[in-house]
Amino acid sequence: MINVALVFGGLSSEREVSIKTSESIRANLISINELNVFEFDFKENCNELLKFIEKNNIDVVFNALHGGFGENGEIQSFFQDNDIKFTGSDSDCSKIAINKHLTKQLCVKNSLPTPKWNFYNTSKENLDYKYLLDKYNDSMVIKPACDGSSMGMSIIQSSLDEKKIIDAIIKVNNNSDKVLVEEYIKGREITVGIIDGIALPIVEIIPDGDFYDYDSKYTIGKSKYIVPAKISEDLEDEIHECAESLYELINCRHYARVDFILDRDNNFYILEINTLPGLTQTSLLPKAYANEFNETIDKSFKLLVLEIIKLALK
Repeated sequence: MINVALVFGGLSSEREVSIKTSESIRANLISINELNVFEFDFKENCNELLKFIEKNNIDVVFNALHGGFGENGEIQSFFQDNDIKFTGSDSDCSKIAINKHLTKQLCVKNSLPTPKWNFYNTSKENLDYKYLLDKYNDSMVIKPACDGSSMGMSIIQSSLDEKKIIDAIIKVNNNSDKVLVEEYIKGREITVGIIDGIALPIVEIIPDGDFYDYDSKYTIGKSKYIVPAKISEDLEDEIHECAESLYELINCRHYARVDFILDRDNNFYILEINTLPGLTQTSLLPKAYANEFNETIDKSFKLLVLEIIKLALK
């Protein structure tokens, strides 16, 4: 028997997402005969987590945390320092991927397309609003540089002015001082799940609202999904290659998801890479995995989490 610790919760703004992910994972893990599943609601006390792991003779940790300490390399460093096997990418990779600014710098350095942007730490510097208005003209996206699940994100699609920028910055600052101001590109939202370095079928997301926000992601019926996305085979190959290249550049492992925007001329741009993508019944990676193996979500989800565990145990 393999003893698996399902670690979830955390104290980040994405705690509720982590709980949803853990519920879906648990429902599938407990039905696998060769696994013993132990759950741990992590409150960022590593000593308590270590005691739990040692007490239960844990063979591998399934990291179901999202954001903050669970995704920024810190808990990964803790696992590595204590020789604990765990799912997902290592500490060095996680530190880059959680930070959209660092990820985009890596994209530019390696000729991977990404929308133009500016990065600000608003606790240390002031924004030059005239510069931003001149650079981005009539529209922009403003979001936290290091949060996921579209937390705190604003999309200003027209009539850009200083007040709208300030209001969007305040929204980000509710959770973070690190702000990303990004070019707004109108287009189709698509995403590429990756398992062990291999890209899965592309998923197109059609949210009910203006963009794929928190409610659209985690409320059943709030978005429609096309799997695989209706694009040409050549374009699909290009996007897959781009996603796999970023995965390799950052040195991801086990699984990840790369999000893109596809404009009207079929130019694609990397928005971010997620090293701990959601694994709920509405999440994107499980949909792509199900399509790859021509199975229902319910059946393929179990195969997905089992594959991730096997990769972590290698």
